[in-house]
Amino acid sequence: DVSDWSSDVCSSDLPEENAAQMVTAAAKLKAIMEAKEGSVLRAWLHHFDSDNDRRVRKHEFFLGMAAMGYQGHVLSFFTDVDVDKSGEITLEEIDDLSAYLWPRFSAWSVNNFNGATHMLEKLSGKSVNVSKSKFCQTVRLFGWELGYEEFLFNALSQNRDHLTMQDLHWVDVDVKRALRKAHARERADPERLRKRKNQKQAQLATRDFRNFLLH
Repeated sequence: DVSDWSSDVCSSDLPEENAAQMVTAAAKLKAIMEAKEGSVLRAWLHHFDSDNDRRVRKHEFFLGMAAMGYQGHVLSFFTDVDVDKSGEITLEEIDDLSAYLWPRFSAWSVNNFNGATHMLEKLSGKSVNVSKSKFCQTVRLFGWELGYEEFLFNALSQNRDHLTMQDLHWVDVDVKRALRKAHARERADPERLRKRKNQKQAQLATRDFRNFLLH
């Protein structure tokens, strides 16, 4: 049940009137996004979160609302949704389903593919694009188990007919981000770094010994 996934999204220590304001503004934003693009996630990916960092700041919100043709007061709208005054908006504040699926699908993609080119190649069978039916079939073959394949396809595909490299650029962004985080963890863990250095030295010693034997 989607309602159970993020049951505490709006539960906080915020004053009751602010919580009500957040629900009203978030519901209005959700309705606008769905009316324009069919789903919150599609609108989020194509108009708001251009760097795929899972958050939208004021300048991104202004650009996104302009792209959707919104004629109202954008700054006050942003302020109404951003009740916690963090200066940013997340999917969790707008749509439970999108907030549940997107980070999990993104993580699954990073774990299974080393970039957009690799993902397109595997899902399409080395074609230049992926149809909806092919996408729904192949993501399951590669281990995607949370469903909503058509929902994800419609959110990702610019033309709603097939996926191209352009639709998957976020995979490269997420792969690079994951690598940076992994390298940062290694630098922060001297013991892991020491073991990796010793392993590298052992490999080099083994290689040198084999070369010595061959000569």
